[in-house]
Parts: sequence; structure tokens; C-alpha cells
Amino acid sequence: MKRAFSFFKQVISKNQISHLYLISGPKGSGKLNLAYEVSYLLTRKKDDDERVLEQIKSGVHPNVILIEPTGQNIRKEQILLLQEEFSKTSLVGGKRIYIVNHVEKLSQGAANSLLKFMEEPESNLVVGILLTENKDLVLKTIISRSQTLNLSSVHKEEIRASLRESGVDEKYVALIPEVTQSLEEALELVEKEELNEIIEVIAGIASDWNNFEIRFMIKYANSLTNTLADRAQFNVFTNLLFLFFMDIVHYKVHQPITYEFIRKEIQEINSKFSIKELTDILKEIQELISKEYFNINLNLNYASLLAKLDKRR
Repeated sequence: MKRAFSFFKQVISKNQISHLYLISGPKGSGKLNLAYEVSYLLTRKKDDDERVLEQIKSGVHPNVILIEPTGQNIRKEQILLLQEEFSKTSLVGGKRIYIVNHVEKLSQGAANSLLKFMEEPESNLVVGILLTENKDLVLKTIISRSQTLNLSSVHKEEIRASLRESGVDEKYVALIPEVTQSLEEALELVEKEELNEIIEVIAGIASDWNNFEIRFMIKYANSLTNTLADRAQFNVFTNLLFLFFMDIVHYKVHQPITYEFIRKEIQEINSKFSIKELTDILKEIQELISKEYFNINLNLNYASLLAKLDKRR
């Protein structure tokens, strides 16, 4: 994303911005954030005016419009509203930008309206930024009218570096890039109470593993109240739990581990298991992860998981 941002800075500084860009890249590559940053470069009045960027991201900047699918598609009415809005005189001077996220999901009517709008923009101050995770699904007529940029996935170390720059606790810096390839999602995850909840449960299970007076089913039954209300956050929990047991395997074969802050507990648990036993636990967690895509009862599956972990001790 840094290379793409540098490209936009250069063309904007030289006043060579095109009227339409198509940015393609996998989920987590930072496409929408790049579109916001480019919109900021095009609309800011002063170098230090960060309020403009916040207005853009929150959807209240009068010169920047974001269009996203409503349901499965982007509807024709959404494009017509864009045309209507840009036909009006802006209260703020300068460039006017429209961002179409998931442009491959345009309905046929929306695609026709967008093509017409692109061919006959209301003024030469209009810039379009189209975003897609799959360029092969974008209409060829749209691609042919666009300048295309391709983004790659964000590397884990890039996410870790950004989290450190934001002052995030080192244990979160280590764990979060293991469950998301998106810097935006990583920063959002840090702010969620569920993450603290999840890590406390996993660290607690590690600490209590050899204390047989404690039953996980009892002690931790109500410890994921917020997480169990959100399927996506429960997925974070199961993936981080999977990572915890993978770390025990890694420790056993003298490889680096991610859960450095509970290394002592991992060392103690390691001596209790063979590789085969750890593999069996990992398979059970994988089965639960695969079920999460269906409409399963998270509370029941969490209780079942705790019971299985109790039996494995």
C-alpha cells in the first residue's frame, strides 16, 4: 500500500491525477484506507488539517461519497443518487471524489448508470476510485476506462510495526497479525473489549492447566460473555486458542513461539503431551472453527470445548 500511496502523492503533486482508478487487492490489503488517504490528499487545504481525514472516514465530508453494496449488490438507485449529488454545486471547493467499494457487485442497471456517469462527469474536478477484491469479476468496459493498481496482502511484520507505532501492548502486537491480514481490522480489534476477554481466558487456561482442582467448564463458563455474542469474535478466540496449542508444538520441536508472555506455562504444559496428543487437540479445535461458518450455537460449542479440554488434562 505504501508504494501505491507514494504513486498517488506524486501524481497529485504534479497535478496529473486521472479521472478514474481501479484498485484491486485481496481482503486486508488496505484498499479502502488507501482510497480515504488519496481523498484526503485531494481535498485537504492545509498540511496539518487531520480533521478532513476524519470527516472522510466518518462519511461526513461533502466532497467525498462512499458507495457500498446494500445486501448482495450495488443498486442503480445508489449510482443515480451519486449523480444527483454531484450535479449540485458543492459548498466546498476543490476535487469531488466517489469511492465504489466492491465494484464487482454492481447490478447491471448500476453498472450502466456508472458507465454513463464516467463518460459524462459533471466536471473535470470529479475523481472516481473503484475497489475490488477480484478484478476478474469487474466489467471489462469499466476496467478499460480505469487506471489499474494492484495491491498485495499486508505482511504480518508490517501490521506489527504499525501496531507498535500506535503504542499497542506487545502481547497484542504478537497475536493480532495471526488472526487478520488487515491493518484496519487489526487496529479495530485492539479497541474491542472482546480481545482482552479472549486473551485472559487463554492465559487463564494455560495457568490453570496443571491445577486439577479447577474445572474449566465451571471457572470459564461465563468468561466470554461479549465474545459469544459475536460470531466473528468467537472465531478470533478459536483461532488464538489453536495458535496457543500450536505454540506448545513449536516449543516441543524448538521453534519460536508467539505467546511469549506465557512461555513458562507453555513449557510446563509441553511436558504433559506427545505430538500426537497435541495434534488430536488441534484437530478438535479445527473442527469447531469449520463449524463456525454455519449457524451453530456458540454457547453450546464453547461449553463442549471446555469439557474436551478438561478431559485432555
